[in-house]
Amino acid sequence: MSSMLSPLSPGPDTGADTPTWLATSADVAGVTSRFFVKRREVETAPHTTDVERCDRLWNESARLTGLPRSM
Repeated sequence: MSSMLSPLSPGPDTGADTPTWLATSADVAGVTSRFFVKRREVETAPHTTDVERCDRLWNESARLTGLPRSM
């Protein structure tokens, strides 16, 4: 089944395009705290910037990995 779907899958080169572009392009030099899809800036969902939620995620991740909770 996967061989039938592979022509429809974008592949690793497509998946790596935006991160590679962000890491190497002068077009976005100095740009931080932004989210990009297909080389275009997009708004993030509100839950991704909710400080309390992010803190809970950090603390739980730290607990699961044995790292200190605060930085």
